[in-house]
Amino acid sequence: MVCSSLQYEIENITKNITTYVSETCLKSSRCHSEEVASIIIIAYVVIFVVGVIGNVCVCAVICSNEYMHTQTNFYLASLAVSDLLLLITGLPLDLTMLRFHTYHLCCYSGEMVGFAISDDNETIRGTDFCEWDNSNKGLQYHCTCVGFVIFYLIPLILVAGMYSDIAKRIASPDLIKNEHCKNEQTKASRNVFKMLVSITVCFFVFWLPFHMQRLLSLILKYHGGEENPSIKTVHYIFHSISGCCFYLNCAANPFLFNVFSNSFRKASVFTGKRLAKKIQSVW
Repeated sequence: MVCSSLQYEIENITKNITTYVSETCLKSSRCHSEEVASIIIIAYVVIFVVGVIGNVCVCAVICSNEYMHTQTNFYLASLAVSDLLLLITGLPLDLTMLRFHTYHLCCYSGEMVGFAISDDNETIRGTDFCEWDNSNKGLQYHCTCVGFVIFYLIPLILVAGMYSDIAKRIASPDLIKNEHCKNEQTKASRNVFKMLVSITVCFFVFWLPFHMQRLLSLILKYHGGEENPSIKTVHYIFHSISGCCFYLNCAANPFLFNVFSNSFRKASVFTGKRLAKKIQSVW
């Protein structure tokens, strides 16, 4: 594959762009062997198909049954939509990078410059590239650590505290006076609570490898981790499974809904039967 170099009036601009394209587009190499990459690609495809079908079914079940229009189920529907967005917008791009090493079309993006700029023989000045400042080691180090604390540790602590309070309220005997109503509502509340806890636990467990891989990369880069084969092996393992894990979280949520919610299972079966009857009537 050949990428044509862009030619500018200023020699340094042409040289910088040619170097940038050759280093980022042409000299990119795999992080995994062919065997490992093939396994990850298959896993990505399975996760994508199962996740998209599962989350679409969740939205369809909740929208098509009026008695499912509750606050909890609307929360599940919004969660399914967010999972769909992550799967559709993120997984195909990662799959492309994994299969083709890099985005080959980036090599041709500069060809449109000739159509976007009039040919008036004017020199193009101030042509810049925005990329991470690799020379500033402290910036990358602190951003990664702060990101781990803000986007993982703090939410984990807050959610754990809120769920502890919810558990105490569910276990409180003073909420309902009638014993029968109390037992029925407590059972339903506990099922909902278990489902929400399972969703949250899966979220933090599946996203842990991603954050661990980022932290281990700091150890490898700034704390002499390259000299320790064990750290390099652990980093490679986390790097290999991190993508599968946080996409697997999106595909696992519909199964958790059906496992912990009896009403959701019944609604799924009812919707499936109704859809099957419509298909039979058409054919």
